[in-house]
Amino acid sequence: MKNGGADLQKYYQQVYSKNKDGHFLKYREGRTLAEEHRVSLQWIQERVKHLKKDGTLLDFGCGECDFLGHIDASRKIGIDFSETALANAAEKYKNIEFLLGDHSKLEKFNAQCDVVVSFGTIEHVEDPKSIFQRLLNCVKPKGMLIVSCPSFLNVRGVIWMTLATLFKVPMSLSDKHYLSPADIKRWAAELGKNVITKTVDMDVGQGSYFQKDMERRLTNALRDAKMDGSRVRELIQWVMDNREYFAMNEFSGANAVYLIS
Repeated sequence: MKNGGADLQKYYQQVYSKNKDGHFLKYREGRTLAEEHRVSLQWIQERVKHLKKDGTLLDFGCGECDFLGHIDASRKIGIDFSETALANAAEKYKNIEFLLGDHSKLEKFNAQCDVVVSFGTIEHVEDPKSIFQRLLNCVKPKGMLIVSCPSFLNVRGVIWMTLATLFKVPMSLSDKHYLSPADIKRWAAELGKNVITKTVDMDVGQGSYFQKDMERRLTNALRDAKMDGSRVRELIQWVMDNREYFAMNEFSGANAVYLIS
């Protein structure tokens, strides 16, 4: 999206006013719990035993708070700049504190949270490294930060990085950055932190859902960039014909989840 935060805010207001589940890939095929949420719940339950008794969990870019609604914590806080998303969340969940606003709201939580999470958010902001640091500032000395964002270490990613790097074709109108595990690892190391990386959504990266998602997304992106998209299906078919020869490993998922501690 070429314009600043105001346009991005308007964009997500429209998303949450119309069809959130149809817009976000993580809710594909009727899913109610995204894969990055499932991984994060497991990490938190294994490492933060006191969260239900007296712990604080903060979700930055919480949307309709579907993650917060799946976890028990003494205090749960959701920050989002979409008034519509928070209004929808308030109808579903009664034990969450909702804060309408952007990253400036993070200042009030310095070293106060046992767990901070942010899913699919930092790739949309102007300065993701700065937001990453602000999120870490909210975490208590023995707490943890979990962030997720798209990963490009797969066939889908190679196509997108080629288009984005050589021709400046974004994956979507709201994406500003293409972050990799190397970026997150470097930022964390500069702050003396360790990172655990796991990728999810293997079916999207180069599996069974690749064809459906990629054909729609690539056709729309080339159209928005005023480029010829007439051979998109030909490219996708080539990938599908040869998919069995592309190696898959633990980093082939379409989304990466990072645990910083």
